[in-house]
Amino acid sequence: MSLWTRAVGRSAAAASPASLTSAMARLSVASFSSTAAASEAAPPADKAQAPAKRHGLLDFFQDGVSLPKDAPRTGRAWRASELRQKSFDDLHKLWYVLLKERNVLASQREEARRFSITSQFFSNYSREIKCRKSMARIKSVLSERQIAYERAVKRHRREQYVERRNKMYAEIAAATEAKKAAAAAAGSAPAKAESKAEAKRV
Repeated sequence: MSLWTRAVGRSAAAASPASLTSAMARLSVASFSSTAAASEAAPPADKAQAPAKRHGLLDFFQDGVSLPKDAPRTGRAWRASELRQKSFDDLHKLWYVLLKERNVLASQREEARRFSITSQFFSNYSREIKCRKSMARIKSVLSERQIAYERAVKRHRREQYVERRNKMYAEIAAATEAKKAAAAAAGSAPAKAESKAEAKRV
């Protein structure tokens, strides 16, 4: 028996049949008027209604409940070989999906502690380990890519340096050869003039 029926029962026992009849008439009229007002205020069914906004805190719980009734079926952690085939954007999205999953698992663990549920009846430790392993492997893959990028940049800079140095050495060698050729040409001209002068004297 609800509170309303209990209250009506007590009032009916204390009131006369006439007063009970008038009270029931007033109640039926009030309920009919409220139902009619609600039906008039309700929008037609053919119009598309805006979906109700989902509260952001519900994302901390799986399916909107604090603790799942049945143990969910989960897979394994991501392998590093699988993560190496993903792009940076995919790894970035996967990182935040795993972070959100860890927040959900932490909320479930806190709810289990709040309700004094032991790990014998509820535990998500294995799922949390899988998330942590996947996140650690994502960091490892990104570290490998960063190291490979830095090595490629160093190798490119070294090749540019060697190319500039070889070009500079070639220019210096060409300038030295030109100076030697000019000096040789300048030295041969006086020798020829002296030989001509000696020939005239003779």
